[in-house]
Amino acid sequence: MNVPLHRLHTGLGVLQTFLHGKLLVMSGMKWRKNFIFYVRRSYLFIGLIMKGEPGLVSGTW
Repeated sequence: MNVPLHRLHTGLGVLQTFLHGKLLVMSGMKWRKNFIFYVRRSYLFIGLIMKGEPGLVSGTW
């Protein structure tokens, strides 16, 4: 295997990994925000059901 070519390939790999990691972090932050929002909303929903509909909860569980 040619050394300069291998070195170039490694450099490209590092750059690609770095860029991919940056993208992952960016999308991860967005995903986490959406996830927190979703969890909060479902907690609110569960709270409303448990508070407002005791018959429904005892009937379904």
